[in-house]
Amino acid sequence: MVRVPADERRRQLVEAALVVASREGVDAATTRRIAKEAGVSLGIVHYCFRSKAELLQEMIKAIVDEMGSSVQLATLRKGDVRTVLQAGLDNLWQTVGSAPERHLLTYELTAYTLRQGMTELTEWLYECYFQTSRAFLESVAEAANVEWTQPVDELAKTVVAINEGVTLQWLVDRDPKAVQLRYETFLDYLAGQTRRARRRATG
Repeated sequence: MVRVPADERRRQLVEAALVVASREGVDAATTRRIAKEAGVSLGIVHYCFRSKAELLQEMIKAIVDEMGSSVQLATLRKGDVRTVLQAGLDNLWQTVGSAPERHLLTYELTAYTLRQGMTELTEWLYECYFQTSRAFLESVAEAANVEWTQPVDELAKTVVAINEGVTLQWLVDRDPKAVQLRYETFLDYLAGQTRRARRRATG
């Protein structure tokens, strides 16, 4: 039998857990079901993850990293602030639209961790969201040569709140035109919270 490096095995199991949970719900993602999905023994799952909380945390991290990568790609191209913001949210929405079950899972994870009393994990989930949004806003400012007129931390929390609401509503009604309209209004608001970056003193 070929020996699989521990990090690769953990990634394999996390993906298997995401597949099971996205398809059947978080409760269905038992170690036995995950092992079956990954094609490994139950002992390997227990060896790689000491607890359900540890596995859930890795599942959350995988989803957040995927979302973060999608929006950050858009900020590599320079342009006016509205254009850069639009590109970021367009990229994000492509990941949502292509895998709705994956994003429905984020709401399930929030409810599950709260109901199980795993409040530290729930708080960590939203801290990941905030940090991803903050990094996006900072990248937008750099790409568009602007600065935010409001505290970036507060704007990042607003981005998370709006995106959570728009995504959940879309998961219910699957109306892409409504999504576009809501984001148009929100992007106008965000673009209005900027000014041209001031030159830094040199010397």
